[in-house]
Amino acid sequence: ASAVAGVRTVTIFHGGSLRTSYSYLDSITVATGDRLLAGDALGKSGTDHGVGALHVSSRVGARYVDPALVLSCSRENLRLMPVYR
Repeated sequence: ASAVAGVRTVTIFHGGSLRTSYSYLDSITVATGDRLLAGDALGKSGTDHGVGALHVSSRVGARYVDPALVLSCSRENLRLMPVYR
């Protein structure tokens, strides 16, 4: 739980090499080392370019994977954004 490139971010390590990061948080309510259960709040969503936003990314090792697969959620309300380099 910290700022990454000036953006409040929480990264959850699921075990093995899988991790999921939640970015553009307005506030963070967890601390490094906390153990979380499904449904636990980790902070409040913030904004990106003036619009309410929550960026979610999942990685296995260094490879990004579709977070919908990790989070077991419906794709109906999710929209993957392009990666900017």
